[in-house]
Amino acid sequence: MVSLSLLLAIIQRGGGYAEAGAALTAHAFALAVMAPVNGRVADRIGPRTTMLGYVGLHACAYVGLLLALVSGASTAVVLGCTVIVGASTPPAAPVTRAQWPVLVSGARLHTAYAVDSVLNASMLVTGPLVAGALMLAMPAVAVVAVAGSAKIAGDLALATAPMLWTRTRDNAGAQAVTRMLGPIGDARLCLLLVVMALDTFTYGCLQIGAAAIAGGDGATALLFSALAAGEIVGGLIYGARAWPGGPKVHFAGAHLVTNVLLVATGQFLLVPAAVGLYALIGLVGGVRDVLGQLTVGALAKPAHRAEAFAWLATAMWGGYGVGTLVAGHAQAALGPGRVFLAAALASLMAVGVAVLVRWPSAQTAPWTDGEADR
Repeated sequence: MVSLSLLLAIIQRGGGYAEAGAALTAHAFALAVMAPVNGRVADRIGPRTTMLGYVGLHACAYVGLLLALVSGASTAVVLGCTVIVGASTPPAAPVTRAQWPVLVSGARLHTAYAVDSVLNASMLVTGPLVAGALMLAMPAVAVVAVAGSAKIAGDLALATAPMLWTRTRDNAGAQAVTRMLGPIGDARLCLLLVVMALDTFTYGCLQIGAAAIAGGDGATALLFSALAAGEIVGGLIYGARAWPGGPKVHFAGAHLVTNVLLVATGQFLLVPAAVGLYALIGLVGGVRDVLGQLTVGALAKPAHRAEAFAWLATAMWGGYGVGTLVAGHAQAALGPGRVFLAAALASLMAVGVAVLVRWPSAQTAPWTDGEADR
């Protein structure tokens, strides 16, 4: 909701697409850079105290952004406000995902992460729809206020939840280097973050590719919807039961299937065929997303879980940004077919990196039917 409403609010105040795009980029970059910091704060001083503090900062940041938008402030001021809004974003997603292993266990943890992934995919679809509907009745700056209020209300509800009243303290016997590096001191987790960045690189290519196939018209939204619907179905199917084989087999298989589908999409650059292929890519993508969250939760130490999931967000935002940049240049210079070729190469690279990861066993990450796979 924030992205769409902020984009249109800046345009409605007389700014151009360049200014609006710069504001969204500034917001996303600030969020990505600060996410690991905010996650580490949650691990160190406790999620409840962190969330309450960030909610207050974030509310003030939103007020400043709204005042800048309605008062006709300069572009530099608006950009500065979007940076503060992004940097002060409460670490709600990392905190929530860090709590799943505390709330549920066994095969239910597998399902909990699947539902988490599905809900996120659903909000990516419904958020812009709600924002668009609200803009039929009010100016875009008012929708920015509604979106900000919703974000703050949700974060406040999480901050006051009983499950955040206690926290896991770091192991006093841990090495100093481990405490300093936190979760990224684990090479396995770093490799996994590279895989997830490559996945969102692919997603960025898919967005540019959809616009190229549809010629920039309304069919672009149809392709996005097919991709998101596939992710929702794929996450639900994968999370509904335990599957034979280990996570390495699942992850490598999902990426290889994605690679084949991406190559096929580059050969059939027509909207009807692309809709079906996008839905299938989303179906496999839902499996990858659930596996990524499960593995981060299994690899991260309890005292580092919030920061680990924050690093996951940073890796995903970074991969997405690079993907859209590369795909945009590929589309302009070589055509849409090369966009999907770049995405396929990224997916193939993800397989190569994934096989280097020493995956958790089924005993510590119960998402299989009992087979350990290292």
